[in-house]
Parts: sequence; structure tokens; C-alpha cells
Amino acid sequence: MKKLRPEEWLAAGLALLIRAAFVLKLGASRFYQIDEGGFTADALRLTRDGSFGPHALAPLVPAFFAGFFRLLGPSLLYPRLGNAVLGALLVFVIGRMTEDLSGSRRAGRFALFISCLYPFFVYYSGLLLSEIPYTLAATAGLWLFARSLEPERFSAGAWALGAFLLGAAALARPEAEFIVPCLWALALFFVLARRLSAKAWAAGILCWLLPVAMWCARNRIEAGTFKLDDHGGITLLEGTMLLDLNEIDTGVAVKTLEQTPFYQKAQSLSEPAQDGLYFHEALKFMAENPVETLGQWAYKFVSFWRFYPRPGKRYIDTKTSEPNLGLRHDALIAVSLLTEPWLILGGAWGLLLLWRKRAEISILILFVLATMGIHMVSVSQMRYRLPVMPEMILGFCVLADEVLKDWKKA
Repeated sequence: MKKLRPEEWLAAGLALLIRAAFVLKLGASRFYQIDEGGFTADALRLTRDGSFGPHALAPLVPAFFAGFFRLLGPSLLYPRLGNAVLGALLVFVIGRMTEDLSGSRRAGRFALFISCLYPFFVYYSGLLLSEIPYTLAATAGLWLFARSLEPERFSAGAWALGAFLLGAAALARPEAEFIVPCLWALALFFVLARRLSAKAWAAGILCWLLPVAMWCARNRIEAGTFKLDDHGGITLLEGTMLLDLNEIDTGVAVKTLEQTPFYQKAQSLSEPAQDGLYFHEALKFMAENPVETLGQWAYKFVSFWRFYPRPGKRYIDTKTSEPNLGLRHDALIAVSLLTEPWLILGGAWGLLLLWRKRAEISILILFVLATMGIHMVSVSQMRYRLPVMPEMILGFCVLADEVLKDWKKA
């Protein structure tokens, strides 16, 4: 790997400064999104007991936070700062990936600047959630995966590391265990085109499977299920049978769920069996309501690619939830409109332009589409597209670079 250039040091340093200042503004006295409580509880359990107990869950994020609790005490400040460091590292990875895959240093510089200041990267870098660790692991893995599909740049070490990072991404957020197999299927076409050897393809799959299979085996022993976690069923229910209520408030959806006969039945079952029952009921709903299901998928497609938060959506601030950080809703809409339309539309255009020149960019495009597909089927909102924004930033910077080239020629 090339040494860090001055602009990379500057962008990463400025990114860390911005994110650390944001963390200090948030403080250590409360949660700002309700899901922070779940990750923190798992991290504190690991710190206290040395294990996650008889629960199937993705371990990477709570284990990362637990390291700070063990070394520095139970304050929320330190894992927030640790997450800010990961956020700054993500800026470097996006910039280097953009330059490497586009062949343009100027596009890489654009990507560094945009990633450094992108408000949603800053926001999630300060919260105790899986967004930044997952996005970092997935982006780094995709970069190494894609560049290795160019025969003249293939490196066994980079290929193995990229595959391993994609496995680690699944340990941060289990949706990756469904997304990454799509990438391996696409890579098979590169094998058929003699751009990748069959041995390298198989070895990459083993490197990817290693962390995933090891943790699934742990869950089989400790929790009785050979899966990364046992929350997929309830998530699918929230995105199907309970979608309308979940869009109002998750608490309202849960209260309605608690009144259903199958929920009452589930209370006598183990956690894996509960998850299986919820998954079955969600699939049953989709099979019995195909037209409504298609309508829900269309609705969730729009939710995934929204340019700004829904104007009618209002969050009730509590001691464990204040996602707007005190900002007015119209201010959040204004911030979103400064970035999202340009990055999404320009990013899509730029990715297609680059794909026409470099077939390996199809890996990035498929990751975007597969991530979108997962959330069209389950639950969807602007938050869940954060992991694909590095690819959209790359595409936007490629497009901006091409526009500047044409402008100079004119």
C-alpha cells in the first residue's frame, strides 16, 4: 500500500477532529437512539461476565465497545470516541478506494473531502450503533475484492483480506451474510471469463466463511442455533405484518404484536424457536397478501432512497431516544437536501460510467442493489442506506471528475 499523502493525513485528521468534537458535544450521560441501549447492554454483559451468555447475536460491535468499558470504565464517552476513530478511518478508505478503482487522484481527493464532511457519517460516528463499524468493514472488503478482479493487480494477500473483512462485516451486521453470497456468485462469472482463477475464488470463499462459520458454531453451542443472530424473524414481522404501525412508532407495533395468538405461544419457546415462529408468520403474511406485499416493497424502495426524512414523521424525545439531537425537523430536511439528491443521482450515474470501463465495478453496484433488496423485504429507512453511501460517493466523484475533464477540453 502506498504511503499516506498529505491530503489523506489532512482529511483523516480533520475528520477525526470533527467527529471527536461531535462526540464531546453528545457527552456520556444518555443515549440518542434507542438501539444504542441494546449494543451497550451486550457490551457491558461481555465486560462483566466475559461472554454474551446463551444469546445468538452479531459480536463485533458490542465486543469493540466492551474493550473500552474494560480498559477505561463504563462511561459511554470512550466507545463513542473509538467509533469516531473508525469514522475517520472510513474517510481514508473511501478516498483511497475511489482513487484506486477510478484511476483518478482528483476523484480520490473529492471523495476524501466529501466523506470528511458528509453529515450522516459524522452523526453515526458519534452513536453506539453498528453503522460505522459495518460500513468500514464492508467498504474495505469491497475495495480489495473489486481491485483483485483485475488480473494484473491480483494479490493473494489483498484477496484473502478482502474476503475476511466481508466476513467480519457480517459479524457487525448479519444482513451481510445474505448480501455477500451474491458477490461470490457474480465473481464466478469472472472465473468463467478467466479473470480470476477457480482456486482463488474457492480460497476467498473459505476466508469469508471462516469468521462467519466460527461464530455460528459458537451460537449453536451456546444458544442452540447455527445462525449469526436470532432477530431476523421479528425484524421481518416489523417490515410486513406490522409495517404500517412500525412506521408510526415501533412501540405501537410491539404492543399490537403482543396481542396476537402466535406471540403468546412464542413466550414459552426458546429464543431461536421464537425467531423461527416470527419468521414463519412473516412469510405466511407475504404469501397470503401478495398484492399488499408488492406495495410494501415499493414503499420500502422509496424509503431506502428518500432524499430527506418524511415531513410527517415526528420522534418523541425520551431519556433513551433523541435522534434529532434537538434540531427542528425542517432543519434535518434542509441538511439532507444539501447532500442526498446529488450523491444518490450523481453517484448512480458515475458508477454506471465507471462500470462501462471497468467490469469489476459490478461488484460495488451489486452490493448497493443487494443491500437495497434486503431492506425492501425487511425494514427500510434512510439510516439503512448508510453502508452503500461510500459507493455512491465514489460514483459521484467519478462523475465530477469526468465533467471537469470535459469542461477543460471545451
